[in-house]
Amino acid sequence: MGRLLTAVWLSMAIFCPVAVARIINIPDDYPTIQAGIDVSVNGDTVLVQPGTYMENVIIEEHAITLASLFLTTRDTSYISSTVIDGDSSGSVIRFDNWLDSSSVLTGFTITHGGAVYGGGGVYTQSSPIISNNVIENNTATRGGGIYSTGNPHIIDNIIRNNHVTVAGGGIVSYGGALIVERNRITDNGSDTYGGGIHIENSQIATIEDNLVLRNTAHYEGGGVIFYTEDMGGNIKGNVIAENEAEEHSSVGFYGGVYALVNNTICNNSHTQFGLVIYEYCQANLVNNIIWNNATLEILVDSLAVAIVTYCDIQGGFDGQGNINADPSFRNPENDDFRLMAIACGNPYDSPCIDAGHPDILDSLLDCDRGLGTSHSDMGAYGGGDSVIVGISEQEPAIPAKFMMFQNHPNPFNAATTIRYELPKFAEVTVDIYDILGRKVATLVSGPQQAGPHRVVWDATEYPSGIYFYRLKANDFVETKKMLLLK
Repeated sequence: MGRLLTAVWLSMAIFCPVAVARIINIPDDYPTIQAGIDVSVNGDTVLVQPGTYMENVIIEEHAITLASLFLTTRDTSYISSTVIDGDSSGSVIRFDNWLDSSSVLTGFTITHGGAVYGGGGVYTQSSPIISNNVIENNTATRGGGIYSTGNPHIIDNIIRNNHVTVAGGGIVSYGGALIVERNRITDNGSDTYGGGIHIENSQIATIEDNLVLRNTAHYEGGGVIFYTEDMGGNIKGNVIAENEAEEHSSVGFYGGVYALVNNTICNNSHTQFGLVIYEYCQANLVNNIIWNNATLEILVDSLAVAIVTYCDIQGGFDGQGNINADPSFRNPENDDFRLMAIACGNPYDSPCIDAGHPDILDSLLDCDRGLGTSHSDMGAYGGGDSVIVGISEQEPAIPAKFMMFQNHPNPFNAATTIRYELPKFAEVTVDIYDILGRKVATLVSGPQQAGPHRVVWDATEYPSGIYFYRLKANDFVETKKMLLLK
C-alpha cells in the first residue's frame, strides 16, 4: 500500500507541479527588463542589476516584484544607479489589467517618460506597491510622475521635477482608493490643475505624512486638489508648503467629505486664498497649522460645510480652540517645519505645542525632547522629531560650531543668499551695513534652533556698492563683505 501511495504522489507531482517563485536576473538571464517580465509568473521577482535600461516596461499578466538590488541589500545607492529611461516615448512603467498588491515596484530611478495621455513615469490600473523609487523628469497630459485608476500604495518615494499640461504634476488619480504615504513630492508643475497631487472622481484617498513642497499650477491646487463629489479623503500629517497657484488657491477641496488632521499648510503663494473648501464639500479640520499662505487663509463656499477646531490660522477663524499666533517653525528656510521646542514651558516654545484637541493624545509626550506635556499639538510634527520621508532623507547632522559662509552669489544683482550654522539654540540677528557702517536692514531677529540656516537679502531698492553682513548668535559674532552690482 505504501509503494502504491508513493507512486500516486509521484505521478501527481509530475502532472501537477508546485510553482516555486523564481528570481529572474537582468541582464544575466535576459538582456532586457521586459524580456524577464514576459517569462515571469505570479510570485516571481525580476531583479535588475545596476545600469541604464532604455525601455518602456509593461506588467500585465502576472503579479511580480520588479526591483533593483535595493530589494536585497537596502543600499539606497542602487536606486540612483539602476535607471529605467523611457526615452520620451511613453510611460516608463505600466501596470495594465487588475493586478493586486502582491505586485511591487521598488528601487529604481524612473525617468524621461513622455506619455501622450497619462502617467509619464508610472501608469497603473492596478493595486501595486510603489516604494523607494525616484520618479523624476517625466511628462504627460495627466499624472507626470504617477497616473492611477486603481488602488496603489505609493510609499517612500521621491517624486520630483515632473510636468503635465492638464492635471497632477506629481500624482493624479481618476478612480480607486489610492494611498499616498511618506513621499517627498517636490518641484512638479501643471499648466492647469494640481501641481503636486490631483484627485478626481476617486474613492476615499489617504494622503498621509508626505512633504508636498514647491509645486506649481497655473490655475488651481499648486500643492493638492480634490474633485471627488460623493467621495473624499483623509489628509493627515502632511507638510504642504511653498507651492504656488497663479490664479487660485494652493490647496483646494471641491465636493466630497474630508478629514484634515495635523497638517502644516504654510508659505504657499497666492493672492487670494490659501485653502478653499467649495461646492457641497464637507470638511472637518483639527490640529492643523494654516499660516502665511494668502490674504484669506480659508475660503468656505456658501454651499460647503467646514468644522474648524484647535487649529492655528493666521488672521483667526471661528471655532473651538482655534488660535492666531506665529507657529514658530524650527528652520523653515531649510524645509524643517517642526515646531520650536526648547524645553517644556520655555517661552520660546511654539504656541502650537499643547494647543491641540484635548481628546487626541500625542504619541510622544517626553518632556526631555521638548514636546507637550498634556495633550496633542498642532501641525504635522507636533514639536517632536520629523517623519523621515522619501529615500535617503536623513536628519541633518547638528553642526559642530557656529559658522557663517560667504554669501552667494557674490558679486550679486538684486538678491543674494546668506548661510550660517548653529550648533545649539541661539538668539540670532543678521544685520546688513553699508560702507559707512550704517545699519540698512535686519534680516533675522529672534531665537533659532540648532542646524543649518539661510536667509535671502533682496537688495532691489539699494544702490550698488560694498555692504557688510553681520551674524550675532549668542556670544558668536562674525562679519563678512559682499558686493552689490547693478
